[in-house]
Amino acid sequence: MGNQKYMTISARDIAKIREEEFSEIAGSGVTYLNNAGTGPLPARAVKTLNTWATHRTKPWTISDREHIFPALEKVRNQCAKLIGADASEIALTTNTSYGLSLAANALPLAPDDVVLISEHEFPSIVYGWRSAAEQKGFHVKTLAAKNGLLDEDALINTLNAPNVKAVAVSWVSFATGQRIDLARLGKACKDRGIFLVVDAMQGIGCSALDIKTCHADIISVGGYKWLLSPWGTGFLYVRKDLITTLEPPVVGWMVGPASEKYEQLLRYDLTFYSDARRFEVMTLAVQDLIAMGSSLELLLELGLNAIEVRCQQLSDRLINGLAHCESTSIITPASPSKRAAIVTVAVPDSLATSKRLSEAGIIHSRRENKLRFAPHFYNTMSEIDMAVEHLIRKQP
Repeated sequence: MGNQKYMTISARDIAKIREEEFSEIAGSGVTYLNNAGTGPLPARAVKTLNTWATHRTKPWTISDREHIFPALEKVRNQCAKLIGADASEIALTTNTSYGLSLAANALPLAPDDVVLISEHEFPSIVYGWRSAAEQKGFHVKTLAAKNGLLDEDALINTLNAPNVKAVAVSWVSFATGQRIDLARLGKACKDRGIFLVVDAMQGIGCSALDIKTCHADIISVGGYKWLLSPWGTGFLYVRKDLITTLEPPVVGWMVGPASEKYEQLLRYDLTFYSDARRFEVMTLAVQDLIAMGSSLELLLELGLNAIEVRCQQLSDRLINGLAHCESTSIITPASPSKRAAIVTVAVPDSLATSKRLSEAGIIHSRRENKLRFAPHFYNTMSEIDMAVEHLIRKQP
């Protein structure tokens, strides 16, 4: 995939990458396991940000046609390579919520149509679909979780219920780390003519996703977590034969070919692009998106398959280290096929334990009264061992 250099990522590779790209973390004295919250910027992305900030000090040296448009097209191509899509199916965005709200408002859903979501979903799915339902008259049905996790069997069985027209789901749960079988769900939706909308924020970047096998219609992802990109960056995938059937619910000034002709802007020709650029709301944060491209360059060099294996090794180490600790309960599914890189742990006093870990430099997050650990490929096995040691250490 892309310019992949690695089939696997060894400890020697990690040491080199940490030195070249993540020296601030490597020399900080902390163990950073909060990539599900905010991922660090690699050195190459910081360099890109600084370069483009310098360009902006002399804006007359920057040409839209010669510099900005080609640079953004390169980023679209990089986003497409991440998931095996075509660049024409990619729109650059500012966050995951934008793409999810676009789906909720642009898909052809009529009154009495039903959209399925699961209990315990991230708010951007719940709020976006509920808000659109109030305006358009369709219904949002929430399926009960099973032992705190999405019940895939129940979800697929419910696809046969009357008037079900769409499913909105997180590929990886922010709270539990559960990863659903998108290929299975996607095929079931495709066979029934049901739209599948995916929040991939907690999956793309630490796991490999192939759009050809998951059959999703719309995928939205933000860049600042696992994609190691600036805040306010992300991308949207829209299936190619669906693009021209959808009109943007938010219309920017550059949604069609006529807007490229700066000398004729007052002709007001609202003919949308035939590709996913129709969904972009210009002007975007150009320097941030180009810096995202630098981060994606690193991920593509490593290869998402190799990164997924590495993240699984790290999460396996964490889960195995806690397996026999009586004071902890692992919420994340044990099967590697059912999880990505998030490991969620329940402890008797999560607030006190979280404070103790933070004071020891184990940077994690606390969600829904549980502790969430999220290692990325650049983390080391010794960092995982240190987290386990501090987590199971008994207090006097």
